[in-house]
Amino acid sequence: ARRAVVAARQQVRRVAPVPGALLGRLGQQRRREAHGEPLSASKLGVPLKRVDDVAGHDQLDAAGVSEVDTVALRVHVDAIRQGGEGRFGRPGFSLCRRPHDTERDGHRVAFNRAFQDAGLDWHWDTDLYGQLLVVGGGKERIKYYCQNFLADPDVQAHWTSQRIRELHAIKTTHYTGLLDRGEIPLRPGIRRLIEEARHDAVRLAIASTSTPVNVTTLLANTFGDEAVSWFEVIAAGDDVPAKKPAPDIYHLTLEKMRLSPDECLAFEDSQSGLRAARASGVRTVVTVTEYTRWQDLGSAALVVDHLGESNLPFQLLPSNANYDRTRDVVGDATMFDLALG
Repeated sequence: ARRAVVAARQQVRRVAPVPGALLGRLGQQRRREAHGEPLSASKLGVPLKRVDDVAGHDQLDAAGVSEVDTVALRVHVDAIRQGGEGRFGRPGFSLCRRPHDTERDGHRVAFNRAFQDAGLDWHWDTDLYGQLLVVGGGKERIKYYCQNFLADPDVQAHWTSQRIRELHAIKTTHYTGLLDRGEIPLRPGIRRLIEEARHDAVRLAIASTSTPVNVTTLLANTFGDEAVSWFEVIAAGDDVPAKKPAPDIYHLTLEKMRLSPDECLAFEDSQSGLRAARASGVRTVVTVTEYTRWQDLGSAALVVDHLGESNLPFQLLPSNANYDRTRDVVGDATMFDLALG
């Protein structure tokens, strides 16, 4: 019933499905009339492909295919045929990035509660936590703090990898508790993005440095227990040996989805995530946080404060190398639209 409501609401501002590259043009025209022009991924240079131009994949399971630190949004048309059309019939994306602005009021709070539980006098205030965000991954962040902010060598030596894992497990319990209680809200544009992606039957994935339980709890509490099945790939936690800014998590996601980087568009919120995505060859949109607004984001295709809504326009930030050209491309867009029609 929920999907039917979403589909009905979406259909109000969509023309009938049209195969191939025409989707973007027709959809943009319809939405421009209703809301002011949204920004389509095709404008950022992600190529559209017609169904007839794409080779088929081996035995993709449609049940696992439907839609958040990043997931690659990829433009791709599945050519497995059903009734003469591609299996999904429309251009698709795979999305990699956590959909919440979680660091300051989510992860940081959970770390501090874990420290208190463990009887530690550590406290990561907002300024200190901003410094620690240069390191991707919670266990790695604790290790970095011990090595760089604790002066006593004996205390440093005490924090072995095992003790760090145990402390991080306590932190994860507090973080999932925050999610269970609904204390970490969605950022503007995220729900719209995912609902539109699912309405268009796009393939999506998650590539995150967070633990798998953080990712699945976030999805379940935001969208319902079934949301995990919307993502074809969830690459998270210790699935790869090197976390962002290393590109390993992106390489793994691309490999599992059997995609090339030029078929993808990633969403990140930090320089670390941007470097990981770009090192894997994936074009990237960055939605900044208060911690990352002033970072060097010059290699991003687009830098905005959030993805925008029809009644809450995003702000284009002069943080990428081609800001003037990007500004011309964005025009009067009020939101980043991923439906392409």
